[in-house]
Amino acid sequence: QFIKDCPAEELDKLSSFTVSFLDRYFRYICGVGDPMSSYQQLAAYLELGAELDQRMQVAMDGLGWSHTSSVKVDSSQLNGAVDLGDGFYLLDVSASTTVYYPGKGETGEVNNDQNMKIIVRETAGDIRAISLELY
Repeated sequence: QFIKDCPAEELDKLSSFTVSFLDRYFRYICGVGDPMSSYQQLAAYLELGAELDQRMQVAMDGLGWSHTSSVKVDSSQLNGAVDLGDGFYLLDVSASTTVYYPGKGETGEVNNDQNMKIIVRETAGDIRAISLELY
């Protein structure tokens, strides 16, 4: 089987997943709210027990020390997706966020731009993230 780009219909559902996933991912990694509650919201988008899920669980202990008051995903873009076969996809994603830290500069705002590759798996219409790497 050859690796191939995804058709428009698949890109639409992967794009919808990306928007929802990134909202919960950034809330979690920025330490907004109770770490356990934020993890439970993120877990609905993770393949439980996979590498990304394990990394998020390990990070939970440090998130209680975060002083982030909120994070806003200003934009997220699915730049492309490759169908790897057997329900696996490699997503190329860009995102911009504004994180608010009390007492940080005049406004407390820090803007971040990130590019990432995410491996997801779709099973019976349910898409879950397995791995995520920044680049």
